[in-house]
Amino acid sequence: MTSFAGQRVVESGGNGGIGKCIAKCVVDAGAWVVVGSRNVETLSAAALAIGAQNAALDVRDWHGTKSFAETATEKLGGIDVGVNSAAVEEMAFLREHAPDHVARIAAIQFNGAVHFMQQASNVMLDGGNLVNMASLTGSIAAPGYIAHGGAKAGVLHALQVAALERPAVEFA
Repeated sequence: MTSFAGQRVVESGGNGGIGKCIAKCVVDAGAWVVVGSRNVETLSAAALAIGAQNAALDVRDWHGTKSFAETATEKLGGIDVGVNSAAVEEMAFLREHAPDHVARIAAIQFNGAVHFMQQASNVMLDGGNLVNMASLTGSIAAPGYIAHGGAKAGVLHALQVAALERPAVEFA
């Protein structure tokens, strides 16, 4: 793995799954990390287990995401890398999904990604790197993934737009 020595990394969704694995890897590679999640019970334990700091974060909430970016900046003295891995994966076929299914998935997957990119990049005064976890379902159709895949397609597009608007910040 590439060295992250001295890098200041923030991550949404760092309390479990892919996010926790990524956070652990960058901590092991020398980074200082703040992980965020709306589940504060699992967040504290996860942060302790991987050697990171933590701060409450619900990416669905614009103000909360702004507060997370500011808190992480205070804890780390700045942000060099932002990793957005907050997600929920709930399959539902078009004819069967609950009335709020699409809105719930989009609030986390798409709105949350946009909030995270905006707030993390706004505190990266000297540039930095932003990474969004997407999905093959964002570019390849799969049955049962109409909400998840649609939201991830939106994330891929938003990332391209953000890269054009914020050239000092690298997006991946």
